[in-house]
Amino acid sequence: MRPLVALILVLLQLWPVITFADPCTRQDYSNPKVEPNYDCPGPDEDSMIPQLQMRDSAELLKGKPAPWDGVLMDKNRVLFLGLRVKGLRRIRYIERQSFVQKIEAESTFLKASARADLDLRTSQRDSYKEQLVQAQKDLARAHAWYRSWSFGLVLGIVVTAAGATALGFALR
Repeated sequence: MRPLVALILVLLQLWPVITFADPCTRQDYSNPKVEPNYDCPGPDEDSMIPQLQMRDSAELLKGKPAPWDGVLMDKNRVLFLGLRVKGLRRIRYIERQSFVQKIEAESTFLKASARADLDLRTSQRDSYKEQLVQAQKDLARAHAWYRSWSFGLVLGIVVTAAGATALGFALR
């Protein structure tokens, strides 16, 4: 019995908090899968819309001063402004989502462009390396003509002929 009484007392203490809880939770415009409640203020909206202190309604008689300073508006005007704020919240959410998509698209494009540029430069470098290797092979082949057996044979014949001629002139 005592636990039941304790539970009832706790519920009675929490009843005002439970029943008068603010239906507007913090709105999150960053999640594109969950659309926010446009009846509730959006993020950082408190810095854009001044907080007005609402008082009870009072009857205003023509020619009499108002009991406090304020702005007098028709009910239709108040409804119009409320719908306008709700529409502006919706536009703000849609624009934020479009900016996020635009930034993601630009980021993807820049990454793909940088990757393509890197691939191009890599292929150019590989092509230059292949050209260098081929040029070095051609150069080595061009410098090695004197090491061939035909050059040695021709050189041997020319040296022998020159030596024989020189020996012939010397012996005469």
